[in-house]
Amino acid sequence: MTTGATLTPNQSTHPGLLIKDELAARHLKQVQLANETGIQPTQLNELIKCKKPISYEQAFLIAAALPGVSARHLITLQTNYDLHEFEIQRELKDKVKAIEQWQQIKEVVDVSYFRKENILSSGRVTTDIERLLTALDFKSVTQLISELEKNTPNGIHFRKSGMLKEHKPYVNSWIRYVKHISASQKVAVFDPSCKDELLQSLRKVFLATNVQYNLATTLKKYGVKLVIKHKPDKTPLDGAAFWHENRPVIGLTLRHSRYDNFLFTVFHELGHIFLHFNDKENRETGFVDSLEDTDINYTSSKEAEANTFAKNTLVPADKWDEFTRNKDKGHYSDTYIEKFAKSISVPAQSVLGRLCHEEKMDYKCNSIYKKNNFIP
Repeated sequence: MTTGATLTPNQSTHPGLLIKDELAARHLKQVQLANETGIQPTQLNELIKCKKPISYEQAFLIAAALPGVSARHLITLQTNYDLHEFEIQRELKDKVKAIEQWQQIKEVVDVSYFRKENILSSGRVTTDIERLLTALDFKSVTQLISELEKNTPNGIHFRKSGMLKEHKPYVNSWIRYVKHISASQKVAVFDPSCKDELLQSLRKVFLATNVQYNLATTLKKYGVKLVIKHKPDKTPLDGAAFWHENRPVIGLTLRHSRYDNFLFTVFHELGHIFLHFNDKENRETGFVDSLEDTDINYTSSKEAEANTFAKNTLVPADKWDEFTRNKDKGHYSDTYIEKFAKSISVPAQSVLGRLCHEEKMDYKCNSIYKKNNFIP
């Protein structure tokens, strides 16, 4: 015969299971226990099948009929079982709520992108939600959805390409992600008066190899944070410039792997930093750029200023005029381009890219600098 008072189950057990085991061990039938205790056979049957909870009265009656079984233990089993069931139901409700939230999140976040970024990798929805909130610096799912669905976050200026499909919540999520990554970077204090020195240092960087690493190192020295992160789907962006946590931040997507595009984007974003972050009020502004857009009616004055800054920083206006004066389209040989590029200390790919952009050369040209237009 088993002794109920000594049983300590590892997980919650319904008291009906203990009663069933005791009847089997004592070779007793349910009807006999029902007759001895006065409990209705149907009630006893439902109790043994774990369909109904045991009452205090039933616990004492059954304990009296089954010597060695403790009424207190039967009641304790029922209490633990009820608590366990409550936890299961609460966990289920939480899981259902998380799944519902996840469906909403997928409308505003490119989930596949953040999986590739190893932000979402657990396979558990509740954990992935928490990790995503952390990566985008949100306190709740409600805040995440509300902020990402905004057409234009406060202080953000978008320059987009009308030729490409864009999903604004995905754009906003990339902005938040870049800001989050930049927060952990330690850089020097930014001093706007360092502009000429910084630009001169960058010329050396862009004429060498390992450009991305050396660019980040050089910008760090002058107090500018750099985040290079590929873009989510439906996010046709080249770069961005923000003022975040007392430092300027440049974000690059490398949407195009062309070196000329990379160079121009870097100097375009530096243009925003030096031209438009010159006081505290303007530092609340952020610029998110798709540099494929050439619609003069769409381009704001600040974007035009950043474009001019980038062009003239790479190639001084007077030098460019002299280089292109009286030159027919298609008559720019690689030798001529290389000689000019060396004279002003810029990569030849940048010169070729500008010639093509200004339609002084055809993008389908056979220049060696088109074939070798990759980031070294």
